[in-house]
Amino acid sequence: EFMESFEESKATEQERIRSLEGNVMAILEHISQSMVQLQHLPTPGQFEDMQADLAFKQEEMEKSEATAKTLDVENTKLQQDLVKVEELDGKITSELASLKDSISTMTREIEVFADLQGLQSDEEEKKRLFTEEKERL
Repeated sequence: EFMESFEESKATEQERIRSLEGNVMAILEHISQSMVQLQHLPTPGQFEDMQADLAFKQEEMEKSEATAKTLDVENTKLQQDLVKVEELDGKITSELASLKDSISTMTREIEVFADLQGLQSDEEEKKRLFTEEKERL
C-alpha cells in the first residue's frame, strides 16, 4: 500500500515544500523591507530631540493662540473706542457750530451796546413817542 500511494504522497509533499518555500521567500522580503525602514528611523537621541522640539513648538503655538485671542479682544475694545470717539467728534462739531453762532450773536450785541449814544438816542426817541401817544389818548 505504501508503494501504491508513494507517487501521490511524493507529489503532495513536493507541493507543500514549494508552498513553504514561497512563504519563506515572502517572509524574507518582508524582513528585508522592515530592515530598510528601520534604517530610516531616528536614533533614541534624535527621537528625544524631536520630542523636545515638538514640545517647544506646541508651547509656542499655545502662546501664539493666546496672543491671537488677546489681540482679538484688544481689537474689539479699540473698535468700540473708535465708535465712541466718532460719536464724540460729532457732538464736538455740533457744539462748536453752536458756540460759533453764540459768538456771532454776542459780537453783534456788543456792537449794539458799545454805541451808548445811539442807545440813549433810541431810548429818548421811544420815550418821546410814548409820551406823544399818551397825550393823544
